[in-house]
Amino acid sequence: MSWAETPATAIRSRAGPGCEATVSETVRAHGLRHCRYRGLAKTHVQHVLTAAGTNIIRLAQHQPDYRQRPRSRLQEIFHAS
Repeated sequence: MSWAETPATAIRSRAGPGCEATVSETVRAHGLRHCRYRGLAKTHVQHVLTAAGTNIIRLAQHQPDYRQRPRSRLQEIFHAS
């Protein structure tokens, strides 16, 4: 059995495509390849905020659309007239 066939390597290799997709999304959609600022501290802040923004966008995509909920009894009463 080689090192590539061990269970630990199999677990690590499954995470690869997800990480690659995330990096690709931040590069294409949010311009992460080029930094707007000079200096390590400012660059780090940009990366952290970009990652937070990416997470917010992903969370928003998984939320149900609340506009299509059925009307409550009270709403039916007020909109019936």
